[in-house]
Amino acid sequence: MTGPSRPDIDKQLRDKFTWTGQRKSTRGQKPILDTLPWTPEYGPHICAQCYGAGWAVNRTGNNDLFKCGACSVVDNHRIASCWTIGGLNIQDAKPPTLADFDSRDAASTAMLQAARRFVKTPQGWLTMYGTGGGGKTHLAEAITRALLAKRVPALFMKSAHLWEYLGATYRNEGDDIDYPSRQRWVADVTVLVIDELNVESSSETVFKLRRMLLDHRYHNATANQAGATILVSNDVPAKWKDGALADRALDTRFTALECSKTSYRRVAR
Repeated sequence: MTGPSRPDIDKQLRDKFTWTGQRKSTRGQKPILDTLPWTPEYGPHICAQCYGAGWAVNRTGNNDLFKCGACSVVDNHRIASCWTIGGLNIQDAKPPTLADFDSRDAASTAMLQAARRFVKTPQGWLTMYGTGGGGKTHLAEAITRALLAKRVPALFMKSAHLWEYLGATYRNEGDDIDYPSRQRWVADVTVLVIDELNVESSSETVFKLRRMLLDHRYHNATANQAGATILVSNDVPAKWKDGALADRALDTRFTALECSKTSYRRVAR
């Protein structure tokens, strides 16, 4: 008696394990990602072989399930969390990429080269600062997407949203969110990308949390123990509210670049 055909198996796996709103989770397993639609472009970010289930199909035998050797469920959850928590638009029809970045002058070219190096080897800190419209966010998003495509957990968030997510600026009364767990997760995520730094609230709570989080990542990065971080700000470091953070961002062991003074938005693309 032959087993189900390959298309049937593919459909069963997608129905059971992929991250659509209609997907059923297996008993004892939580859905990996309920809001992320399965597409050829985004599916491999979880796992092209098992669709994030942790199990794959033996294509050469009797179609039995076997433990996927290409990933782990933990890795899949981390990648999925970067999409659900972070600020990337999963539905963007034309997402920013490194390939379509306009390196029109020396400053833009230097940023693009630094971005490519970071994608190739995500370590240390990369700081991009200067005039709004200089292409900094484009590159930060492109780096994040490129790393996720390589299955590197990379979290992109606007600064104000990050501190809110971590409970520094807003909490619902009586909520039962485990903010310390969120803070530990963000502190240890493989790559953290913070956009619009220095526009957030300057409250004491934000200051303490920012200092704790980025000090942790800074010391790890200087010891080559993870902590890879990208900081993006429209202000030069000399104008940052946190002078110690500015000093760390300009550490000569890392890369800090000022963007082009010509608005990227005004260039025909």
